[in-house]
Amino acid sequence: MALPASAPASRPTMAPVGMGFGGVSSSVDSSPLGTTFMTRHYGDRRRYWGRVEVHVGSSPVTAVVLPLARAGTLSGRVMTERDPMRPGDAGPAFMAVTAEPADGRAALGMVQPTDRIDTRTGQFQIAELAGGRYILRGAAGAGWVVKAVTWRGADVTETGFDATTGGDFAGVVVTFTNRAPTLTGTVHTSRAETTADATVVAFPTDRTGWTDYGLTPSRIKSIVASNGGAFRFASLPAGEYYVVAVPGADPTAWLAPDFFTAMASTATRVRLEWGEHQSKDLQ
Repeated sequence: MALPASAPASRPTMAPVGMGFGGVSSSVDSSPLGTTFMTRHYGDRRRYWGRVEVHVGSSPVTAVVLPLARAGTLSGRVMTERDPMRPGDAGPAFMAVTAEPADGRAALGMVQPTDRIDTRTGQFQIAELAGGRYILRGAAGAGWVVKAVTWRGADVTETGFDATTGGDFAGVVVTFTNRAPTLTGTVHTSRAETTADATVVAFPTDRTGWTDYGLTPSRIKSIVASNGGAFRFASLPAGEYYVVAVPGADPTAWLAPDFFTAMASTATRVRLEWGEHQSKDLQ
């Protein structure tokens, strides 16, 4: 194995040593072509990651070199912003933060906080960030959504963090709020009749939000209309959205290629503000 990418090229190649553990495979039989192997090594209080693509054919594959790079760490605290018009509402039932790969690569997985979020200070830490760009997502029980993720004074809620160089990100602030806007309405047919055979999709008007949205996009939501054609979104962050009804009860309809491009020209455009309620009927 080679040294982490940050090490000088003139130093001898060797793996990190000391008290640690990792994963190794001496041989892999019957693997499909293009199988990607990934491993992590822990030792000397340092974390490293490595990824290499191995093309498996009819001949044995030997002498595979797995370059190691330093894994990044992300730390910060969570905050809550309560709706002043609902002073009696309880706080979040729980709070959790996850780092998702922006491009949805399964190899990077969903990275959870290494320790529980401290309920007194709100501090959290996420380690073992392999090379890639990550978006922070949060959960805090019914009625609470992430309002913003900030770092060094900038809003990085949707742009995320680039961990390709193994850097650390300290001082991140994740703000939860119970002031999520609500969007309701009813789906009608062209003859003004309500229909239960429809799916409603909301997606951002900003085209940059149509890609690299992680594994659980916060600004793309899909819901199957009720028997009377009613729909309700209660976890969309504030912002501008296209809202469209499509035939059939298929909450994954928006995953079709070019769905957003095809629907943007006929969708209803809405702007949602924090704490407000809007109603829009769709055809």
